[in-house]
Amino acid sequence: MNDLFMGALQTVVRDAETDSQSHEERLDLLPNPDALTPRTVAEQLEHGRAPRLASPDISKLAQFAVEQGYHLARFQLVDQHLDLLREPDQSYISNLLVERFVADGIYGLSLALEREFPGVYLNGLELYLPHGVRLDVRRRGVLFSNDQQAALSFMRDAWKEARLR
Repeated sequence: MNDLFMGALQTVVRDAETDSQSHEERLDLLPNPDALTPRTVAEQLEHGRAPRLASPDISKLAQFAVEQGYHLARFQLVDQHLDLLREPDQSYISNLLVERFVADGIYGLSLALEREFPGVYLNGLELYLPHGVRLDVRRRGVLFSNDQQAALSFMRDAWKEARLR
């Protein structure tokens, strides 16, 4: 991980019916310097929960980001046991999947995962936002960024538009 990144952050969602200030889900980012589980961090907020953000959600997040003009740098990949793929497979497959995604969107990405890389799943993605902001989003809403406010703004927009869970 690049040393420009700040410590781990946890995405936390509070459901509409439990958030008295609005009628929709509220998304926040909480610091997680001790690398606690997503659920443990989310429970620090009343009625908070960690988002699922599984492989299909990461695809939707990537689509939203690219549609907004952000640069998709890489996918983080895991096997069926949720163990990270080792190098050089991690970089090689990620580069191919990014190319497929840019060329053919979610459909091309899904086809490549299903036909060429069965047993490989998306665990996260790395994005470059405007003005040098880097964002690394992972399963269950764990994220790293060099700009917490930009990360929060991006995640709130993505959550609404991409209908993430």
